[in-house]
Parts: sequence; C-alpha cells; structure tokens
Amino acid sequence: MRRDTPMTITAEVAGAAESSLAIITDGGCVGRVKTDDCGATKLRWGCMAGEARFARIEVRRRARIPSMVALSNPVWLQSL
Repeated sequence: MRRDTPMTITAEVAGAAESSLAIITDGGCVGRVKTDDCGATKLRWGCMAGEARFARIEVRRRARIPSMVALSNPVWLQSL
C-alpha cells in the first residue's frame, strides 16, 4: 500500500454503559469517546497509510478505577 493512501479506522460499541471507546496505535491513543446513556458510541480516525503500524480498540469502564471491558487484537495496517 502506498504511504499517501488515506485510510479510515471505525469502531463501534453497544451495551457498554458508563464506558469509553478508544483507538490505540503504536503511537498511542489517537481518539477516545464516552458512551451515551444506552452504552453506545462510534469513533472514526482518519490517517494516511504508514502513519501507524497497527490499530486496536479498547473499551474501558469509566469508574474511579477504570476496568477493561473489551480489547481487540491489533489490526496490522502495514506489512510486517
């Protein structure tokens, strides 16, 4: 894939009340949003190919001590 190719990473969660959804890359967190009252939200991150090696999704409960609700495997955006 050419390095100037635009890409969009989209993540969506439902049923995760009082939580946050984040997109994490090898460079760190590139986006985080809170879920609505029903526990749903969507997050999009636009980047250029080569900007990140991988992306993964985290859903964490928003409490005094945050806890992991869901964690995806990395999706590799570049060949290894």
